[in-house]
Amino acid sequence: MLLALLSLPANAEAIRLAAVYHDDQPHGQIESRDPSLHVVSWPFCPSYGKSCSELAWVEVGVSVDAYVARRNGPHAAASELTLTSVEDMQPLARALEDFFKAQGITSDAVKVGYAHGLVQSLDYHLDEETGWTEYPKYAIESLVDEQGDCDDGAIWTASLLTALGYQPYYVRWRNADDSGGHLSTALAMDTGDLAQVKRPASSPVVTWEGQDFLHVDGTGSIGGCGRGCMKLGWNGWEAKGLSLKTVVAADDPDLDTLLPLSAWDNGNQHFPGRQTQDWREEDPDRIRERLQDWDWEARTKRRLKDLGREDPELWLKKRRPNPVGDGTWILLSGAMGSGLLVMLVMGWRARQRRLAEAERLAAERRKQQF
Repeated sequence: MLLALLSLPANAEAIRLAAVYHDDQPHGQIESRDPSLHVVSWPFCPSYGKSCSELAWVEVGVSVDAYVARRNGPHAAASELTLTSVEDMQPLARALEDFFKAQGITSDAVKVGYAHGLVQSLDYHLDEETGWTEYPKYAIESLVDEQGDCDDGAIWTASLLTALGYQPYYVRWRNADDSGGHLSTALAMDTGDLAQVKRPASSPVVTWEGQDFLHVDGTGSIGGCGRGCMKLGWNGWEAKGLSLKTVVAADDPDLDTLLPLSAWDNGNQHFPGRQTQDWREEDPDRIRERLQDWDWEARTKRRLKDLGREDPELWLKKRRPNPVGDGTWILLSGAMGSGLLVMLVMGWRARQRRLAEAERLAAERRKQQF
């Protein structure tokens, strides 16, 4: 059914572990001991509230084989990118649902705010920095690369919201001469309690063919979800001179016609000033080497500073060891404690024996004196 999925074993999941926390603590492994697993983890702010006094945290372990398959996939149609990404996002959606259940969260506005804030934490990077003329990513690529542009954020947002059970819509914006624009996502205002969301100032609802939608923009903030992160419902694109071109359901059967996406071989029809080159690292071994050199600590410190933590290095010292590390520490602590107890008991017994022997020798000397 989906070409990108055919290169993976049957029933293989692109995401093999996922967890979401909101306890203002750093989480996640800096390095994975499993070469087939690439672990990404970072802090983020849910976008539904007024402020972010405590940081949420996401930890995701991605199959390297899945990432290689997606990176070398076709990237030619919105439907294929979306459908594949929805399948890939299922484990992350389950982790979010487990978190919502544990926290007693039932509000759709809050749930969408967590998914939206997580995606908004992407660093904004133009496609030309990837070596492509136009390169819409699978959600797994955005997650592992930890960066992307507006269409990447929209695809990830749409796929994650779909995996959470919502019906997202793609929103296409264009400027007056149709030479550029923006791609975002939205949800119908009649979804759960979304109509009650207090939108930021000068952020109108998105209206298309008589229906109102709440804007859920995955890349509303250039540079990622820092202190200037856009709140749920933010919509400033009309004020920036863009107008609505299309609002289309992410699962619309005519999605590819209504939302054309062109990959690197688009013949320069959209960007005649750019060179058409494919700079992807198609060799799986080279991709794996690059992932192994990922500087988790440097990227996380920068994110923490963007989120208002003035001393990210000190804050990271609170980092909780991963579950494997916790278990190992418990075992080592137990072994060390047991060993120390045995040594203390043996020392006490040896001392008692020495005292008894000294008392026996003293008694014999007293007998000899009389």
